[in-house]
Amino acid sequence: MQNSRRAARQSPAAGKGAFVWRLVTALSVGVFLFGTLFLGYLLYGAARTLAASIPVQSGAPLPAIIASRQPGAGDSAPASANEPLPQVQYQQQERINFLLMGIDLRPGEYGPARTDTLIVVTLDPVGKNVGMLSLPRDLWVTIPGFGENRINTAYFSGEASKYPGGGAALAEKTIQYNFGIPINYYIVINFVGFRKMVDALGGISIDVPREIYDPSFPDDTYGYRPLYIKAGVQRMDGDMALAYARTRHEDNDFGRMKRQQQVLMAIKQQALTPSVLTKLPALWAARENMLLTDLTLDKIVQFAQIARDIKSDNITSRVIDENLAPSITTPSGAMVLWPDRDKIRALIEEIFKQPEAVPVEVKPQQPSEQIQKLASEGARIQISNGTATKALAERVSDWLKSQGFNVVLVDNADRKDYANTVVVESNVKTYTRERLLNIFHVAADKVRKSPNAKSDVDLRIIIGKDFDEKEIPDSR
Repeated sequence: MQNSRRAARQSPAAGKGAFVWRLVTALSVGVFLFGTLFLGYLLYGAARTLAASIPVQSGAPLPAIIASRQPGAGDSAPASANEPLPQVQYQQQERINFLLMGIDLRPGEYGPARTDTLIVVTLDPVGKNVGMLSLPRDLWVTIPGFGENRINTAYFSGEASKYPGGGAALAEKTIQYNFGIPINYYIVINFVGFRKMVDALGGISIDVPREIYDPSFPDDTYGYRPLYIKAGVQRMDGDMALAYARTRHEDNDFGRMKRQQQVLMAIKQQALTPSVLTKLPALWAARENMLLTDLTLDKIVQFAQIARDIKSDNITSRVIDENLAPSITTPSGAMVLWPDRDKIRALIEEIFKQPEAVPVEVKPQQPSEQIQKLASEGARIQISNGTATKALAERVSDWLKSQGFNVVLVDNADRKDYANTVVVESNVKTYTRERLLNIFHVAADKVRKSPNAKSDVDLRIIIGKDFDEKEIPDSR
């Protein structure tokens, strides 16, 4: 079955020759930003950290993975080997919309494939915010020129019919026709690329809410391989992360989309760690033949420059779930999801609005003796927002820093519904741990041990709904 597909459109191998390390770094940031791991914006935070410190220099020609859909019709042409990387800042003020597609194309398969994942990402270069909307595969829509069908068939139909611009162009047109969202750029990635990139990052940590057992999880040859994942914090390689993002046995497609967003946050968290710099050669090698995009090199660099200023709490992610698209049966007997267009329109307006700025309150410093104890222990702390409260992690981080704590990383957790605050310990830092347990009212026997022995942080705090900012004391 899989061998009957015609050759998939993939980018050719990159040109031979040496390239400058900083060029690799800059391009890797860009590739991650708008293509890696089919889950979308996963590395906006990493680009914010890396792009701020990496001067772009002369180097190699444009990598083969970057293909312009309309050369010379707006975006800059690919850079030559003797030209420096473009450093022109993005001048436009309107939003930029990306369509991210993960295709169900497995090892050894060829030809057109359906999209297993569809995500619209919108970037506001002025308000410095990002929105993400996940679309279910079975959403029943009009595919222009092809009638009504599931939305995941748009890419397949465009590829199979040799539609002008291919499957990506038809998928873009389908999104705009049904939801009024114009798409500026597309990125397509396959299962193999997803696995490679997670492995190149060294794996990711996922807090699995409940045990998963899927006895009929599909393997790469359309057979079955039982899938079992324990509840709790799990360290996942590329294969396990893909399985976690794809399984639907325990819930449905809506739960699956939420897990995909959980995975992307975990990848973003891993990509933010300082050790990602040492993994760049493997990441660079893994990108070959894994994605297709119409982003040009200069646009990647410009968008990376914008992304470095985006805070985690200015990233909004939403899913079109059963409340917005109830299940129906078509006259032909197909089970599909019928979009409630009024509700979906309201959701899109919510995603596209600019978030309100939240003032940060900085509280007094700790007594010098306690600050010295914290400094001597040198514990590296990560603060993650596990709630829907905007900018909570940033405010807590600012206060902790004022008290002498060494907060090295601030981000959003993999989900926003943590009922209780969680403390994850990678390395023993007794004094700092006890102080944090006291501040966040977490019992010592509730501390979780991190499965990642090489973590770049010693202690991670995932703020839950039980945390009340008003309880933070002025001093202890």
